Amino acid sequence: MDVVLRPATPDDLIFARAIYYETQRWVIEHYFGWNEANENEKFLNNFNAEKAQIIVIDSMNAGWLQVFEDDANIEVGGIYISNQFQNRGAGTLLLTWIMNDAESKRKTVTLSTAKINPARRLYERLGFRPVREDERKIYMQKDF
Repeated sequence: MDVVLRPATPDDLIFARAIYYETQRWVIEHYFGWNEANENEKFLNNFNAEKAQIIVIDSMNAGWLQVFEDDANIEVGGIYISNQFQNRGAGTLLLTWIMNDAESKRKTVTLSTAKINPARRLYERLGFRPVREDERKIYMQKDF
């Protein structure tokens, strides 16, 4: 499996929204119910093409990720991989790249996920530990 990242452009908005809905709609429906207009507005407010990268697997656009970095922290704002490409190691590879970058810079990696998201097991396996939680989400970090 060949995984590469490319910078997102404003033209990737429709693709990114489709992947986000494909992978997260069940979580949103579980916690809040689905309102298409509200979700479209929230997505437009949260998707940052300047901070996003498109995940390309075997020459096909397969998802996207958003990472934010400051002096002490690298925050994984989200990794969204189309269902057809999940469970093939791409998420592990991407997180490993992020963790290696953080380790070389002596930064902490943080992320959050819905408590019901099975990806939580991946994060735990990679050494992320819970630091707090709220009603719906768990916030995790890995220190270097």
